[in-house]
Amino acid sequence: MSFMEKINLAALAGGVLALGWYLVRVVPQIGQVPLDEIAWKWPMAIAMGIFIVLLVISAVRMAISDPAVRKADGIIDDERDRDIERRGDAWGGHAMHAVGFAALVMLVLDVHSFWIAQTLFVGGMLAGVVSIGVKLFAYRGEV
Repeated sequence: MSFMEKINLAALAGGVLALGWYLVRVVPQIGQVPLDEIAWKWPMAIAMGIFIVLLVISAVRMAISDPAVRKADGIIDDERDRDIERRGDAWGGHAMHAVGFAALVMLVLDVHSFWIAQTLFVGGMLAGVVSIGVKLFAYRGEV
């Protein structure tokens, strides 16, 4: 398994954990309290922090333990890795464009800012999952 594939697996795990943590705190409030009173801003910020911290810790641990990273030449990816990253990022970008478009439509329709924020955050996380999913399938030769 290449270093970049390991990084993508770590990003997927961290993203799923952070999103799950966030949803467990916010979803139960929907329908129970008015939208203006739902506590979502700090949990969203904390979820982003959780994701970043988990990704950094995972990357450092993998870099320390991966012999290819410790080599003096510093080459941790090859042409295949770069092609897979490019393809996955393109698909993730397409998904994020759809999320952004949905948020713009919601703004035009005067949808409550809570729902717009949720669309951007959850949609952004899911766009990341799409990106990583394409990369992981490509590493297995299925894309």
